[in-house]
Amino acid sequence: YPGAATYEFHPYQGRIVFLNANGEPVSRISVINLKEGSMVCAINGQSPLVTYTAKQPTRVNSIQLDATHLEMKPNETHQLTATVLPADANYKAVTWSSSNENVAKVANGNIEVVGYGTATITCSATDGSGVKATCEVKVECEYVDLGLPGGVLWATCNVGATEPEEFGYYLAWGETSPKEVYDWSTYFDTNDGGSTFTKYNLDGGKTTLDPEDDAAHVKWGGNWRMPTKAELEELQNNCTWTWTTLNNISGYEVKGPNNNTIFLPASGYRVDTSLYEVGSNGYYWSSSLYEGDS
Repeated sequence: YPGAATYEFHPYQGRIVFLNANGEPVSRISVINLKEGSMVCAINGQSPLVTYTAKQPTRVNSIQLDATHLEMKPNETHQLTATVLPADANYKAVTWSSSNENVAKVANGNIEVVGYGTATITCSATDGSGVKATCEVKVECEYVDLGLPGGVLWATCNVGATEPEEFGYYLAWGETSPKEVYDWSTYFDTNDGGSTFTKYNLDGGKTTLDPEDDAAHVKWGGNWRMPTKAELEELQNNCTWTWTTLNNISGYEVKGPNNNTIFLPASGYRVDTSLYEVGSNGYYWSSSLYEGDS
């Protein structure tokens, strides 16, 4: 091409860019036939003017990670290493992503754990081949056996927290993610401002949360779930409750018959966009629908 000293070949963008002596693009060439061998091109949409002989670039056919499953703890980091094959692939750059950034974030293969649950880290080729590799990250919440008659094991912190004194998520009953406004207009199970409820009710509806509506199960997976009303009553009636502070956060230390303990912070509650009674009261859901008159 007149005046063009060099050119760059961008096979996956379907074009060739000619550069002048200063490295500036002077014309864009539309690729008409991008097969191995002859390649006919047209400048700026005009009739074909030039023919180049080219070879199809070597695409990525696999990505191998040095780990495909990791069990980690909050605030831990881990550097994943990706091997891109074949070794002579023309474009070996990759991108990284996390399926759940509430559990684990990733940048350039470096994983940072920020919460409990599971996340899939994906390493993707950028050459258009569609090749990917994944690593599952599991961050298991710790639990305590309080020695209760029912044998239930209790988590060491709230859903959305990583330490016993952290408040965690504020959630409406049956909802699994925090939101900006907490009122009937944003509640998932009513269409008339709370007068009637569609899925959970005492008129033939369900009275115990399904797994998909159980925040502990959704966020932490596995066998985690919210306690039933009976299990909360067992906790209340068989443990010693002492008002105290943990790292300057007020709440109850709950000591079981075997002297093991959990801490329930006084996290208050949310209505509309406001937060109330922090430091003086805590409110904790069961998975059981209230069956009283009001």
